[in-house]
Amino acid sequence: MPSKQDVYLCVCTLGRFHVCINGRPVVKKGQGMSKIWQLFKFLLTHRHTPVPDEVVCEMFWPDAPLPMARHALHNVMYRLRKPMEEAGLREPVFLVQDGLYSFNTDLAHWIDVDRFEQLCQEARQVKDQEPAQAMDYLKEALDLYRGGYLAEHFYEDWVKAEQQRLHDMYVEAALSYADLLIDNGDFGRARQACRAALAADPTEERLCERVVAAYLKEGNLAKAKNAYEEFSAVLYRENGIQPSQRLQQLYRDVQAQNGGLPASDLKVITELLDSADISEGPLFCDAESFQRMYQWERKRLFRSQASAHLVKIDMIKAKLAMPTSAELTAAAKTLQSVLERHLRSGDVVARINENQFLLLLSSLDLDSAEPVMRRIKQQYERKYIGQVTLRMDATMIAAQQRSPDRAGASNGTYNHHLKSSSGGSHR
Repeated sequence: MPSKQDVYLCVCTLGRFHVCINGRPVVKKGQGMSKIWQLFKFLLTHRHTPVPDEVVCEMFWPDAPLPMARHALHNVMYRLRKPMEEAGLREPVFLVQDGLYSFNTDLAHWIDVDRFEQLCQEARQVKDQEPAQAMDYLKEALDLYRGGYLAEHFYEDWVKAEQQRLHDMYVEAALSYADLLIDNGDFGRARQACRAALAADPTEERLCERVVAAYLKEGNLAKAKNAYEEFSAVLYRENGIQPSQRLQQLYRDVQAQNGGLPASDLKVITELLDSADISEGPLFCDAESFQRMYQWERKRLFRSQASAHLVKIDMIKAKLAMPTSAELTAAAKTLQSVLERHLRSGDVVARINENQFLLLLSSLDLDSAEPVMRRIKQQYERKYIGQVTLRMDATMIAAQQRSPDRAGASNGTYNHHLKSSSGGSHR
């Protein structure tokens, strides 16, 4: 917060909500204080436009008759003045005239959101002519954004639009700051700014593009590749989708540079190939990658004469009804956590559409695959609370180039209801 003597009221809304009067924190706890401060935040959010008392009453006392709601509103506004006066503020923060509530603009004040917006606007104005000054403005703005606007009210309808507007402004500021830093050759700080913004918005592709671009400018192909793959995994885990064509093309450009790998030194090539993290559990990928891995598995089976299984999981409701998007999101999140825990690192998983997953289980025969499927279903039902159930079907994968009679003999299809025993964990 600023330390100017003429600042009476200071309010922080980005991240943790905090109110000070002349540097002294205002007490916000106590019996009945929750409604008081919620009303304060509501009126503060709408401080640029007077709010009719009918709107406030409808928001906070929707079931009460208007006269009773107005009486309750007047009572809450009166009680709001007490903690302010105790902290040293004698003037009202909000004024009421002709039934309209408005912010007291004559009151000396500092609000972090106002400063944040001012810095972003000033940065846009000087970005082309004075990039160094723009970077200073953007750095201060990004430092102010310590979290979402009134994040404790994330589920309140009255605050969602403002939260989204300020979030978008924050992302744009991070992108502009990263672009200026990259142009200035400061690749590390550019990545740092983008990764901080990715923590707030893990699926914003433009931030990932800047991270990859910063690594490319440094000539670090391995870390550029890792950054893309890390983002791709998050995007699939959060939304069940793959990156856009533009970002995929950037990834292909990374692979194509210098042939995708160093040209001569085997030690360097090995280090590059080993640089990607190999986590425990299965590999989650998009549908296109799954298809390539499936073809590779068929070729491998021809050489090894081993067996593998393709499993399809449908997320459905009773009578084969299609769940809603919200239900599918919750069910898919639970299912993915179960698959991460109960499949091996050599297995492959892809979400091929909104309500279907495919599993590629390598080196498994019929007797081994069935307990795996049963365990997945049991663990899902134990963790998931809702109406979405799993229907699982599997088929043994035929080796590519096998004779027709052998391939046909290996293609028995079955489902997870064959046996009642639970079996052991696949992992």
